[in-house]
Amino acid sequence: MTINNPLHEWATRNNYRVACIKAEQLNDVRNTINNLSHSQAINNDFFQEWLTEFKYLEDCTISTPSTLVVVAVPSPAYILKFELPHRTLNTILPPTYVQYRSLFQTIKTEFQQNIAHDHYAVEILNAPVKSLAARAGLMQYGRNNIGYIRSLGSYFQLICLVTDMPLEYLADKNLAPLNFEQQMLKECHTCTRCVDACYADAITADRFLLKAHKCYTRFSESIKPIPNGASSPSPQCIIG
Repeated sequence: MTINNPLHEWATRNNYRVACIKAEQLNDVRNTINNLSHSQAINNDFFQEWLTEFKYLEDCTISTPSTLVVVAVPSPAYILKFELPHRTLNTILPPTYVQYRSLFQTIKTEFQQNIAHDHYAVEILNAPVKSLAARAGLMQYGRNNIGYIRSLGSYFQLICLVTDMPLEYLADKNLAPLNFEQQMLKECHTCTRCVDACYADAITADRFLLKAHKCYTRFSESIKPIPNGASSPSPQCIIG
């Protein structure tokens, strides 16, 4: 997909990565996730706790949503320092743990001012952005189900906007969505390093989809107590 000006200029100027797809493809993403839930490939408790909050287009006030714009913003890891009596403990926060929500509004404002102006409406989309980004060819999944973009690695935050701007104003053509195999990094087809390293058995060789209900991150980021028997890392993490 070739991104048209001025979208290309805006993205290049800010070192963003951008992809555009038709809003109707959101239904395919939703159906895929629902089918995985119905087939129990996604644990029902995990689905209810983490995946039912998506609104897709239900809360969109744009009368004729036409295009989804997925933006990948480079984001570094952050060092959080704890000053202990006899030493300083440096801990690492992943890229999306700092200023996560505020960045959504920043990108929306930039897009409105630089691309849509006063001619088109723009809203933030509450939907599975990683799935949309992979489907649009913006990123690929590792076997650990983390998203990767060439030249950025996993150090980015994804934001998805919905607009009534026609797709042809933003990109030369609407690419056919990538299938599941095309969404996986080629390096992961034969590599098992993350499978071997996962103490919680959330990453397994028998399937590509993460068994997220087993992942320790789920428990460490929940307000609920960590259940007895949950496999924990060593040393244990505060979050993540």
